[in-house]
Amino acid sequence: MSTDLRYARCFYSLIGDEQEILEAQKGLESATGFIKREIGLRMDLKYVPDIAFRHDRRLAEGDYMEKLLQKPEDGRTFRP
Repeated sequence: MSTDLRYARCFYSLIGDEQEILEAQKGLESATGFIKREIGLRMDLKYVPDIAFRHDRRLAEGDYMEKLLQKPEDGRTFRP
């Protein structure tokens, strides 16, 4: 949220390929009006903030690291 509460950035995580991320981004952007209306109805705010959605890649990066650290089937262990 900005200091004047007029702007909000919402981060979302998604493990998938670029096409799935683009589709999710488009879906969130198309739902922005609905989300703003619901916020306005449910919260007592002077202004309903403008919302910007951003993809947070940390979940996908963590998934990648998890796969790197898994024990391989041949019994070798991971050594940094």
